[in-house]
Amino acid sequence: MLVLVLTLALTLTTGAPSAQAGPEEDKRRVERQLEEARHDLDESSAQLLAATKALRETEARLAAARTRLEAVRGQLAAAAARDAALAASLRQARERLAEAKAGVRRSHRRVAEQRARIAAFANASYQVSGVAELAAILGSAEPGDLLGQVQIVSSVSESQRTALARLDAATATLAGQRAALEEAEREVARQRAEAAANLARIRALEREASAAEKRVRALVEERKAAVAEAERAKAEDLRRYQQLVAERERIRRMLEELARQEREREEQRRKRKDDRSDDSGARLLRPVDGPITSHYGMRFHPILRRWKLHDGTDFGASCGTPVRAAASGRVLARYYNAGYGRRILLAHGRMDGASTVTTYNHLSSYAVGVNQWVRRGQVIGYVGTTGYSTGCHLHFMVLRDGRTVNPMNYL
Repeated sequence: MLVLVLTLALTLTTGAPSAQAGPEEDKRRVERQLEEARHDLDESSAQLLAATKALRETEARLAAARTRLEAVRGQLAAAAARDAALAASLRQARERLAEAKAGVRRSHRRVAEQRARIAAFANASYQVSGVAELAAILGSAEPGDLLGQVQIVSSVSESQRTALARLDAATATLAGQRAALEEAEREVARQRAEAAANLARIRALEREASAAEKRVRALVEERKAAVAEAERAKAEDLRRYQQLVAERERIRRMLEELARQEREREEQRRKRKDDRSDDSGARLLRPVDGPITSHYGMRFHPILRRWKLHDGTDFGASCGTPVRAAASGRVLARYYNAGYGRRILLAHGRMDGASTVTTYNHLSSYAVGVNQWVRRGQVIGYVGTTGYSTGCHLHFMVLRDGRTVNPMNYL
């Protein structure tokens, strides 16, 4: 539809003679033709419009579903890469934890060793301390023995101090390694929790990806069905349009015969030198009050992709609006047609030198019967949306000697 509107606008702006028309007139002409373009689809059936709309909506949903599927697959790939990185990080954290545990065990052993040494040193010190220490020194027979005993006592004391220092160092190391162990355990727990959360995300993304793939497959099938339905509706619309053309041709032949008979009657009156005549120059009355939504003329149908004659003028009016006779005349026919819906044909005799018939189409109901004489302005029916129509409006036609003409030239 947008292409049709743009084409009309381009044609208008490039083909209109600017020397003869001012900007305001150009603007009005553009607006009028754009309005007609928006109403061209009124000649399509509701089934075709619905099928075409469903196809477009399905294609839009399919594109969105495919985009979502690609996004989920990307997120899944990123989550899988993150999972591999977390696994490596968790392995390193576990290695650090194992090293920390081994360090704690070594520190425990060193503390235990230092405590055992201190206990041994304490026992030895007790044995040579105080009076016993003095007796040992004084009881030495030789000065050399005395010097040896003093050195032994001094060595024991120094060993005690060294052992105590080592114990303090081992205890501090143990405390530090215990803190490192606790941190390593917390890091492993955090890594495990993050890995578990990422795994849950991967599983959720896998489920979403599976659902998205199913959605895409379902939409592909739905699109196939929508395409088939649109093609079927298009074929049905084409068939109805061909029926409409056939109906137009049938009416043309009938009205040409009516025009021939009217010419013969007029010729006979002239031969009798009868001055009476059905010929009237009066203009036609507008059948309903309402805006013109589509003008008479050839149109390129955006769905059927062919040029079609829009053989009348469409007036926008709500369903149930009274439709009035454009001129006095006789109800020539009243019937339902697949294309025109409920329609009335009024024969007005010869007007401006031609047999003139007006038709009123897509009516919801009738107010007059066949062969009834009606007056100009009399209500003959009511606006509807029957037949080849997608909304309430009156499709008004004028035929002169059986041929369709632009109604606006006579209103």
